[in-house]
Amino acid sequence: MIFENVLSFYNSAKTDPRFLEAFHALKDKLVDDMIVVERHSPKLKALDICKKGQPNELATKRYNEIVTNVLGHT
Repeated sequence: MIFENVLSFYNSAKTDPRFLEAFHALKDKLVDDMIVVERHSPKLKALDICKKGQPNELATKRYNEIVTNVLGHT
């Protein structure tokens, strides 16, 4: 998701089929409009925000920034 966020600032990426494919794949993984942790770093597994299979508010916030960049909303 990190790459999509950075790329979402570039107009050329917003029309690139590879970017759009990754963006739609990420969108398809939403659960109740939230990003769910699929894999976590073993170093972060003790943190409540990084529980596998649980919604992640920070990741969802970042996803919403990507959506805003792609759709051009402020």
